[in-house]
Amino acid sequence: MSTAEIQAAVSAIYAQQVNAEFGKERYALFLKPGTYGTPDKPLLIDVGYYTEVVGLGRSPGDVVINGHVNVYNRCLTTDAAGKPSNCIALDNFWRSASNLTIKVAGRVDCQAVTNFWAAS
Repeated sequence: MSTAEIQAAVSAIYAQQVNAEFGKERYALFLKPGTYGTPDKPLLIDVGYYTEVVGLGRSPGDVVINGHVNVYNRCLTTDAAGKPSNCIALDNFWRSASNLTIKVAGRVDCQAVTNFWAAS
């Protein structure tokens, strides 16, 4: 799959799972050994509830993501300007990432140089 196809698939899963705290769906995103995304066209994986991202190599260095694998705080409301508000990280333990290397790329401001994993 191309990076664009992978991005579309993971974004669709995230859109479904971002608020599925007690949902019935479960997802595992398995990545074969290789490099995904580039510094110029990063792969940005936001991980929702009941989703895991797994590298299938022998070691974490066998699967490299140029981009992000993030779990953000869940924002329950928006303010009058449409910006997220009432953001919490109370049950982020129903998701995981394992056996891969993340070379942070993409995003802006404080997200440009770090991967973000909100924890309960």
